[in-house]
Amino acid sequence: MVYGLGFGLLLVLLVVPAMMAMQQDVNRQVAAFRRGLQMRRGGTVRAGLIIGFLAMLAWLAATMGVTMATGALPVLLLDMMPMLAGGPALFTALLVFISGVLLLVAVLYLVLALARGVAVKSIST
Repeated sequence: MVYGLGFGLLLVLLVVPAMMAMQQDVNRQVAAFRRGLQMRRGGTVRAGLIIGFLAMLAWLAATMGVTMATGALPVLLLDMMPMLAGGPALFTALLVFISGVLLLVAVLYLVLALARGVAVKSIST
């Protein structure tokens, strides 16, 4: 009985608040994405969000989707990076997906920052 009470205490005091905090974080991200899509004069921001979202979905399908469907890494990916052939396929595909998303977000951020800077500069002059 003591072990059950201790486990219940652990669940109630640690796991449940952590889950609630994660739900709140995800809710904030979804709300920010929706606000970005609903901006009135944010054409470049909206376009960047849509392009980024679609590119991430395509990259997810190209890496994780193919690996889950076939059980092996995509041949094109192995041709470009043969050093990936040694590890477990799904874990390697996950690492490639995360790396690609990070690169995509960085490039999209730079392009949108430059586009916004050019737009603000042309409005002020």
